[in-house]
Amino acid sequence: MNLSNPQRVIKLIKDLASKPLNLPRYLSCLPLWKRSRLNFAMPWWSFSAIDFVNEQCRADQDVFEFGSGGSTLFFAKRCKTVTAVEDDAT
Repeated sequence: MNLSNPQRVIKLIKDLASKPLNLPRYLSCLPLWKRSRLNFAMPWWSFSAIDFVNEQCRADQDVFEFGSGGSTLFFAKRCKTVTAVEDDAT
């Protein structure tokens, strides 16, 4: 999703207005420029998406994903195996 920074701020404000209990979760991740999502073992998804996927994960599941990073660590904590295909060598 290619959004401008003002669009991202508006999207965040709307999300927090509809789900104010997520505010402490957002604040716990700040400042993101000093820490990576890898530090939190979290994917770059909304908290609603993280909660949904977390409810679907089981310890006996095998996961395959395109791209690796915070989501790989997220799945590794919750599922049996994770296989990730990455196209970015950096």
